[in-house]
Amino acid sequence: MQTLKVAGALALGLLIAGCGKKEEAPTETAAAPAEAPAESAAAAADPGKDLIKACEIEFTSPEPGKFTTYWDPRGKRLLGEGPSIVHSTYWANEEQRKILVPGKTPPLEVSCGVMKEGGGSDQVYAVGVSSGDLAEADLPFGPGTYPIVAQTDANNPKVKGFIAWPILYKEQPLFVSDGGTVTITRFDDKGVAGSFEFAAHEQPVLGKRVIKVKATFDMPCRGYTGEGACKAGKAIVD
Repeated sequence: MQTLKVAGALALGLLIAGCGKKEEAPTETAAAPAEAPAESAAAAADPGKDLIKACEIEFTSPEPGKFTTYWDPRGKRLLGEGPSIVHSTYWANEEQRKILVPGKTPPLEVSCGVMKEGGGSDQVYAVGVSSGDLAEADLPFGPGTYPIVAQTDANNPKVKGFIAWPILYKEQPLFVSDGGTVTITRFDDKGVAGSFEFAAHEQPVLGKRVIKVKATFDMPCRGYTGEGACKAGKAIVD
């Protein structure tokens, strides 16, 4: 998926976990604790206390369902971010804006990803929107409602609006947008919240299924490279 140009150059060090020497069992006689039950699938999929709820996604097909996605404050996933992310030129400081804005970096991008059960770096489902060729003048820093253009109009300079990325389903980009709407309810120096919905069709070489997507999102800005004016303070540096 498309990310901010500066995010593509982001290089974060991997967290190195050390292992201490295993302690010997105590010699005192004590009642053995009951054996813990095997971890359930639901427990294995627990995102952990560090992750922040980011998106709620509802798909109508090919397997109808609702999913919750998360924003990782420690930046351990997906090239230092994820599995759900937001980026905006509005979160850049003055020096960063001198590069990003003339370079036509999208004013806003939102990505909601669903990870494999138990975590990992592979996404099972992912859906996102980008303001594409819209300039900041077309997308003010604040609430608003904007169209999502159909994939067939994505490269038409006469059609302005958000672009929905091809929907990732079980790691395969299967569906492309037929158009919809993005609604922003909060957009400030700490993050962005809102919703989007659109219909999409399966790529012709794969089939003729139609899918509808509804998603809500609420994520802080990260404050890393390219977001020097972010004031969320949610990122954790390991």
